[in-house]
Amino acid sequence: MMRNLYGLVLIALCCATSGVAAFDATDVPTFELRARIVSVGGAAPGTDQTFRIALGNAEAQEAVGSAFSGWLTADRDVITSIVGQYPNSYLKRYPVVTHLSIGGVVDPTHVELELRFDGDDQVIAMAAELWGGNLGVLVWREAGKARAGTMADYNRKYWAAMGTAAVPSAERAKHFPIIDRFIGGDGDRTNWREGITQLSRAGFNAIMAPPSRNVRQLLREAGQERTAWAIYNPPGYAFDFSEDITLESIDAWAANLAKPYLDIGYERTDMAAYAMSDEPGWYFPGRFEVLLASPEGMARYHGYLRAQGFTPADLGATDWDVVRPIGQTAATDLPSKRLFYWTMRFFSWDSAGHFADSTRAMEKAFYPGVPVLVNWNFFAGRFYLPGPVGNNSAKQDPDAAMGCHDWHEFGRMRGCTMLWTEDWFGDEKAYQWSYYCSRLRVAARLGGVDFGGYVIPRTAGGRQDGVLQKILTIAGSEGKALKYFVFGPEYNFPGNCYSHKSFLLPKMAEAHHMIGQAEDVLWPGRMPQPQVAMLHPRSSQLWDTPEGAVHRPLLDVTNTNLNGRTTDYFAETFNLYLALQHANIPTEQIDEDMLNADDLAVYRVLYVTGPNIPAEGQEAIAAWMKAGGTLVTVSGAGQFDRYNEPCDVLGSAGAARPRALVKDSDALAQSGRIRIGDEEVLAYGPRGRLRRDDDTRLVFTDGKPALHITRIGQGREVHFTFMPGISYWRSRSGTTDKLPTGFSQTLRDLITDPVHDAGVVAPVSANVPLVETPMLVSEAGAAITVLNWTGAPVDALTVTARPGFAVARAESIKQGPLAIRKIAGGVVVTLPLGAADIVKLYPER
Repeated sequence: MMRNLYGLVLIALCCATSGVAAFDATDVPTFELRARIVSVGGAAPGTDQTFRIALGNAEAQEAVGSAFSGWLTADRDVITSIVGQYPNSYLKRYPVVTHLSIGGVVDPTHVELELRFDGDDQVIAMAAELWGGNLGVLVWREAGKARAGTMADYNRKYWAAMGTAAVPSAERAKHFPIIDRFIGGDGDRTNWREGITQLSRAGFNAIMAPPSRNVRQLLREAGQERTAWAIYNPPGYAFDFSEDITLESIDAWAANLAKPYLDIGYERTDMAAYAMSDEPGWYFPGRFEVLLASPEGMARYHGYLRAQGFTPADLGATDWDVVRPIGQTAATDLPSKRLFYWTMRFFSWDSAGHFADSTRAMEKAFYPGVPVLVNWNFFAGRFYLPGPVGNNSAKQDPDAAMGCHDWHEFGRMRGCTMLWTEDWFGDEKAYQWSYYCSRLRVAARLGGVDFGGYVIPRTAGGRQDGVLQKILTIAGSEGKALKYFVFGPEYNFPGNCYSHKSFLLPKMAEAHHMIGQAEDVLWPGRMPQPQVAMLHPRSSQLWDTPEGAVHRPLLDVTNTNLNGRTTDYFAETFNLYLALQHANIPTEQIDEDMLNADDLAVYRVLYVTGPNIPAEGQEAIAAWMKAGGTLVTVSGAGQFDRYNEPCDVLGSAGAARPRALVKDSDALAQSGRIRIGDEEVLAYGPRGRLRRDDDTRLVFTDGKPALHITRIGQGREVHFTFMPGISYWRSRSGTTDKLPTGFSQTLRDLITDPVHDAGVVAPVSANVPLVETPMLVSEAGAAITVLNWTGAPVDALTVTARPGFAVARAESIKQGPLAIRKIAGGVVVTLPLGAADIVKLYPER
């Protein structure tokens, strides 16, 4: 998770949100504690049995038979030592975690404890049922008073937040994995039982758990048969450059991961999901040295370059032996630009191949199609990030950069069976999941796999229904798994958990219940093929750094602000999508490899923002336009090929201009005004020029062209000389329930007019803007997830749906049966809408 690069930030977040006081060692109350063994192995201990009781570096005591031990003294020295150890050294807040070590435990062992704080005669009694010799005892302050309890005692404040909210077991999702983790932290059966039971009540249908017989038994008692687990990376981290990593060794690695679960009675199919990698990424130029040291890796590297059709001469070399990886500063002519470009592409491709091998091994170890997930945190979707970011040890090197997987390529190569990302943004950006899903969905489809996501509740809670909307956006956008990072408790895994926000559990349970109630149509459903696409910028990424400069402003890894520390074209891509989302136009993000006749044939409209497009891709777009397609471009789009050489194959009306770096879209200066009818809209972002102005449709108030339309065969190019997406983002006038609202209808229409002019009819439409209605369809029927981004209830929302079958009846999860009015090719329903709903349509039989 994001803790890997920015742990200090999360420490600060933890301290700011936990709602309990920070401490230092001198503030933590000192105390005495003693324990007795009530029963061991189910029987009373004999008078000849002795049990060693220890707490940190306090003098250990003995308990004889069932008598209490002597008092263990947690004086200031002991407390100072405990506070200096993990997790307390990281958490830096109450509760202070201590661990009582009890010798001679035989499952089950019942113990009783007594604790008294110095200066207070009150004795605090505790009890536990142990399967091991570790018992967590927590100390904290509350309402000015020193408190203590077992972990189970402390956790009950979390479960109290659940109240009566619970998902009936019969109405929980059966197919859709909804996963969380309870971190018991000790060997107290009561602690684990209550944690697993309470999370199960909230509708989680798989609990991430270690391979423990005791934990498995508690899962089964709670009605849970499935589990999940996670590791940080496959063998070799992201590459198999080491000669020790072979297909056979990878198979053995995967088998060893499965074995502990199989050994304690799990079926292979009980593994609901396995996280194989978290936030993979690598640094340049250091990665070059690792590759150069691997003969097998270099052989693959040269083979990859050959597969692109190159000879050494094409890359500026006389022989393959001298073709070596280079950074951007060495890319000074066409041969070296080719070498740099394909070197960077190689690392992402080669890593995806290694992950694909590891995934196949996981499927052998568990079962075909087991959800093996790889979690990415390059949220704009970069595979190459120039500059000295993160923990790169070569921060002063002009070729410093960070690499990651290309989401589309990774999906195409089946690098895992469950593509994945995470949010880490607040509820005010809940709508951003739609943008992520529009890319993940295409990438997953390319490899015949699925996608899902981590919802991070510790960043949620800013809006009453924010977390619910995040969950339902993923499920409604064709995501097929949900995992939360992570309940915790926080005191056992500080900086990562949301136990201190347990008030979110009822809303999470509500979303889980809705998924379960709609699962009959939601789970098998797939989104009808959208007719609108956006080209995800890939080649453009490699040329974002000014030649020879050490560039710092760009940040994609961990950056959830897609309008900040980015480029103009990436910000524009996101904001164009937002306008289409607000207009309820299903849109998906394709990659440059899909710029061919077959893949483009399903689309009527294509939006392009990036300055670099491969020449053959430009040719394919031009042919597609001649056949009737509509291309929408913005200032600076499509002016160069993949090697950053000028390329006018596309014949765009726009002229080339330098790309711009965007520290913050909200700080961009106004770049012009455009009068449209009675309204004057403001333009932001860099303005470009036209190579011809024979068909200008709109002009700025200074008389310069703003919108140009060119007929090309049966199709056309709609070219904006400014950034309409960024301008749309800047047009918002405020917030409603913290969601951005008040966007310019005129700008939204300007952005979406090409869609309507192309004759695109969305499969679902709503009569209120900023309501999104993704629909999933299968033989079972259709599920329309209705997402309200207006920030306010809608009294009567009219939804028109064309699911592709004759509708017999409609049901709302929130409202029950709905009256339907049949129209040609579909139905119309009306319903009140809060934050979200799911409408189910069932076919005539």
